[in-house]
Amino acid sequence: MDGEDVFLGRHSNDKIDVKEVAEPREKLIISKFGNLKQDENILDNFACAAKTSILLQGMLYVTNRAVYFYSPFNEKTLIGYGTKIKIEFEQI
Repeated sequence: MDGEDVFLGRHSNDKIDVKEVAEPREKLIISKFGNLKQDENILDNFACAAKTSILLQGMLYVTNRAVYFYSPFNEKTLIGYGTKIKIEFEQI
């Protein structure tokens, strides 16, 4: 590419469009929680469960700024609206 560096991540000035995001886990977080902060990157994800009145199976996504939990289940109707939990590291 004529000596040009190729940038595969997000540029800090770029707006994030869900259709342009390469990683499925990033697409899920953006669709469920809204856009990530400019300098926020997903580090890892884990299958887990949140203990409410029942165990809600879902996925935990760890970024450099927060922890996100998403489950397609909820404790009231079980199926229907999902459960979303976001905990920023500043709150811990």
